[in-house]
Amino acid sequence: MSEKLNVAIHVLLNLIIPITNRARRAVIHIIRLSRSSFFWRSIYAISLLFFWSWLASNFWTLLSFWKSSGYISTGIVILGVAGESISEFGNFSQDDEGHKRRRTIGKLSALVLIAGLAIELFCGVRTAELSDEVIADLQHESSATFRAAGSAIERASEALVEQEKLKSENLRLEALIQPRRLSNKQEDAISASLKKFPGKTVHVATYSLDVEAMVLAEQIIKALSGARINVIDGTATINSMSLPVYFGIIGNTGFPDQKLTLAIINSLERNGHLSAVMSDFKTGVGTTIYLPKSEKKPDAMIMIGVKPIATDK
Repeated sequence: MSEKLNVAIHVLLNLIIPITNRARRAVIHIIRLSRSSFFWRSIYAISLLFFWSWLASNFWTLLSFWKSSGYISTGIVILGVAGESISEFGNFSQDDEGHKRRRTIGKLSALVLIAGLAIELFCGVRTAELSDEVIADLQHESSATFRAAGSAIERASEALVEQEKLKSENLRLEALIQPRRLSNKQEDAISASLKKFPGKTVHVATYSLDVEAMVLAEQIIKALSGARINVIDGTATINSMSLPVYFGIIGNTGFPDQKLTLAIINSLERNGHLSAVMSDFKTGVGTTIYLPKSEKKPDAMIMIGVKPIATDK
């Protein structure tokens, strides 16, 4: 039993000793390597590479990052070119140490130059890709903006058309409900057209509750007076309790001077733009009129009825 145990211990030692020796040599090699400047340069370079990779992964779609990286890589290239120039044209000693320093600077500068060119090329490609994407996005946005502007202009045009329609409709409605009136110019024109009838007597009458017709009657009386025509003011002297209801201005055909009556009606139509006709105005059957006592019947009678109902032409 003891012999088997000794054999097992001997085999185990033969396995452990080589492994221990190799581990010891590896540790010694790592310690020596860690003490060398090349090791730390490599660690520094790898750390920078990992750091740049981390930046690139986080700012892959950021155009400003790649532009800035491109500028930095250009600086690295310039640094490498400067190192190459120093290695080529620098004043080094002619001994072994000087040649070694020249070669070291040249190699490092070449590595820096290659790294700078590689980064610059990659940054340039990525910048171009992002620029194309930005341009495409801007074109898409501008197209969408133009379409939206076109739609807005179209809607604005439709709104203007609708506004013009509403304005026209409002003016039409305003014209329909506008009371009948004479301007000073129209009054003067009516007076001028009737100056050949001085001294004539005209009876002007309106319904008793028609305020709109009363105001118009006052203006017509003023125009007739301007032509030196005597006017009997019959404003609000007609009372109507039933049909018929008279619309517009009526030149009563039952009075002696039909020529005067027709002249007044024509002047009111032509110069006053009023609806006026010749007709036989009859009272009775619910319609009464107050006539002042006079020995002589008026030469003409003008009855100002209700404003005509305007129709949409």
